[in-house]
Amino acid sequence: MILDVGSGDPRKRLHVLYNGSNALHIDIDRNAYHLEVCCSVNALPFRNATFRVVHISHVLEHLSDPMLALKECKRVSQEYVVAKVPNASRFFNAEDKEHKMSWNQHSFRNFCETLFPTVVLTCTERRTGSGLLFRTKSFVYTALFRPNELVALCKKC
Repeated sequence: MILDVGSGDPRKRLHVLYNGSNALHIDIDRNAYHLEVCCSVNALPFRNATFRVVHISHVLEHLSDPMLALKECKRVSQEYVVAKVPNASRFFNAEDKEHKMSWNQHSFRNFCETLFPTVVLTCTERRTGSGLLFRTKSFVYTALFRPNELVALCKKC
């Protein structure tokens, strides 16, 4: 079973990949898209090692204490935590009040490695649109600049 933390954004489309009994979608926002459990990632209401995989996408950068959230994800995971954050090497806005934290490839790997012995980090292009114009623009931005999303596959042992 998969735990999807921060399922409020319908663009994530995780429910399409992991639907039915395969995934549980949680968010702190009671009005979140595809919400099944309303709770804080800092105090997950699940037993240790409940989920084979915990998927936390674009949540950590909004938190005052992302390490606490990552520890909770590790606690309820049996094996893997997949963590996704924006790539600060691509986007940085000092006036952004929504994002409390930012990481580049090196800092995000170091952050994850404080809790997990094995971390595989990849950089991807987060798709938030469709159509030929969007795909072309996305390809050009990725080629000229850097991918806009960091994805860490963290293994507990």
